[in-house]
Amino acid sequence: MGAFLERYPTPASAAKLTAGRLEAWCKRRGYSGKKPGSVLIERLRAAPKAASRLSEAVVEQLVRVQVQLVQGVRTTIRELDKAIAAVIETHPYAALFATMPSIGKVSLGQVIGEIGPILERAQTCEQLIAEAGVVRVHRGGEDHPRRC
Repeated sequence: MGAFLERYPTPASAAKLTAGRLEAWCKRRGYSGKKPGSVLIERLRAAPKAASRLSEAVVEQLVRVQVQLVQGVRTTIRELDKAIAAVIETHPYAALFATMPSIGKVSLGQVIGEIGPILERAQTCEQLIAEAGVVRVHRGGEDHPRRC
């Protein structure tokens, strides 16, 4: 989306865009192609018009600044994801939690951040279970205790 807004920051800048050119532009950027260019251009043309007294140049500048802000945030998130993944590789609790189903590096980092301090201060399995909010599971009258 950011690349599109950089190229076409205002409705006027996209006014001469055709369905074919939009479709080709999307393909060059790896768009899945689920919607043909004719549908995309129709949606673009049907978008509400801004009720603004700002000039086209001011709107363009505002859009470009917002795109830069979003791109900066996305870059920061990618860098943080890489840093988390690197730290997780050597964290002593990583192996303990890494076997959880569908856990990725960032989720693993979050789990270690939330549960790690509880592991450090727990003196017994029961204390760990209580502080983590885990409860016993009862099925058909049977008690299935958690084992540490």
